[in-house]
Amino acid sequence: MSTVQFVNCRQCKNGRLISSPLTVDTNGFIIPNSPIPPHTGVVDIEGAIISPGFLELQINGALGFHFAHYEDPKSYQAGVRKLAKYLPSTGVTGFFPTVPTVPAGVFHAVLPFLKPNHGPGSASVLGAHVEGPFLAPSKKGAHAAANMLAPGPSRLEDVYGGENLKQSIKVVTLAPELPGALENIRILTNEYRIHVSMGHSAATHDDGLKGIEAGANLMTHVFNAMNPLHHREPGLPGEIPPETRKA
Repeated sequence: MSTVQFVNCRQCKNGRLISSPLTVDTNGFIIPNSPIPPHTGVVDIEGAIISPGFLELQINGALGFHFAHYEDPKSYQAGVRKLAKYLPSTGVTGFFPTVPTVPAGVFHAVLPFLKPNHGPGSASVLGAHVEGPFLAPSKKGAHAAANMLAPGPSRLEDVYGGENLKQSIKVVTLAPELPGALENIRILTNEYRIHVSMGHSAATHDDGLKGIEAGANLMTHVFNAMNPLHHREPGLPGEIPPETRKA
């Protein structure tokens, strides 16, 4: 990548649209518009608004394609590519394809195709988000209760596959109150460097704190499929930092 200066563009600054060039260096960082390095490329945006892209943390599919539906490698890869090419039109430039609670065989079949990658003119695949199967049956939502499992260290490799844990999976949603969940969180975050998100959970506020202490640092669709915020028992929503609640 070379340094690029975008011209004839508008940027939103302090709630106002400002006409100003935007210069990005070889590392993707915004730098001053002048002086610009030699051999800087110039791209005319033709009066359009230039802004950061959205990152989609949870998307199960679109355009008739679902990340949990697998028939053969060719059609599955075509579905991923079609969705990746479509998402920039919605403002999304990176996404975590999300596989819900499915049998282990489905996880093993689809996850190798969801490794981080970037195709030209497409949103970047940032790696897989596996939502389950270690979820609370009482908060299952649309997930299949028959496929849910109790957490256990040996089950991570059995359910997802060792190579998929190392290469494809970047986010795991689980219920921190389940027996064995905290050990799973520690393994996922410390050994595999995977982000753990708490969700589909009947966790108390104390359960959530223990999940955070074990390494969880995300929450999946807050207020949905979890205990509601209550003045005597804040639950998982009560874990949200005050500075985030202001947004």
